[in-house]
Amino acid sequence: MAASDYRLCDVCHGKVFYDANLNYEMGIGVEGSVRYRGELVSQMKLDYLGDWAVICQECAQTHKCVVMPIETEEVGEKYNELLYAVGRKYPGETRHETALRYIRQAESSDSGAAKSAEIGGRQ
Repeated sequence: MAASDYRLCDVCHGKVFYDANLNYEMGIGVEGSVRYRGELVSQMKLDYLGDWAVICQECAQTHKCVVMPIETEEVGEKYNELLYAVGRKYPGETRHETALRYIRQAESSDSGAAKSAEIGGRQ
């Protein structure tokens, strides 16, 4: 059986399961799209499938599939704004790690003042 008849592992690209009998519809005139390996493929449909990830048993020892909301453009813009507010990152860290360090340091040093203001606001 040809490799094209199998759904391949998204990590190592090895055969995972025989999918030639699945109800794929592809081509011009097919309304719908499926996210396949992270990319949205138009004019492709597999019953009611919208997205999927497949990993083989071996890769499942070191990887996992995660289902989470798609980031909106606004969330991405706000995240980038925070990252690029970091003028100088710590050596050996990413901007994300340095930003997280700054936030944690600010939160821990202001925790007493923040709690006082919180208690004062409740009275």
